[in-house]
Amino acid sequence: MRCIYCCFLFLISTILYGQGNDAALWTGVELDKSVAKKVFVHLKFQGRLNHNFSHLDYGFVDIGLTYKFSDHVRIASAYVLNTKNSLIGNNWSVRQQWYGNVRLSYKWDRLSVDNRNQLQTDLEDSQSASGSWFYRNKSVFKFRLNTNWKLYGSYEMYFRLGFRPAHESSIYRTRYSAGLDYKISKASSVQFGFLIQNQQKKKMPDTIYAVTIGFNHSLPGRLFAFPKDSRRNKLKFRKI
Repeated sequence: MRCIYCCFLFLISTILYGQGNDAALWTGVELDKSVAKKVFVHLKFQGRLNHNFSHLDYGFVDIGLTYKFSDHVRIASAYVLNTKNSLIGNNWSVRQQWYGNVRLSYKWDRLSVDNRNQLQTDLEDSQSASGSWFYRNKSVFKFRLNTNWKLYGSYEMYFRLGFRPAHESSIYRTRYSAGLDYKISKASSVQFGFLIQNQQKKKMPDTIYAVTIGFNHSLPGRLFAFPKDSRRNKLKFRKI
């Protein structure tokens, strides 16, 4: 385990050292709570720094619902409010998104695989004042090293739906990530990793190299708990 941890730190250091002034840091917090049986609500926050962690570039708040059909299938829908900071004059722009997705999960002994198919629309794209539609496909692979540690890797592709500007490739964006997941308790975990994002432009591709830190926590209890014996709630009437 110590060897894996040292190799992981060395890999991150090597990637960031080679990027000069372009090193980035993506941090996120995700909270979730059971609303009713098989229904969960989530709240996510994320902030992103670039230019060697010196410039706050992007942030968002994501709130949504998930319905768990089974251990293998989940559906979710959410609203996202995000902001982006321009390098010139620190001008912040407010953007909105909506998405819906279907997640398929499988597990074999120590290995688990999660595939997410997501459809989203947003008003953040300068190409169209009325917004754009995107399809995103993400696969996450996790391997359990021991009781508390997991090794993970993921790959994601974005596709713009409808009209595509001439300077874009057929794949709008790709993301690769890898890292370690540490289980703090039954309800909490923290992730440390790195991410490579490629914005697919034909003449001048844009690549981001980032260190990622994430924290997840499941709040205890259920918002709406119904008694098992519903007969206790029934009113009894006397005969007159």
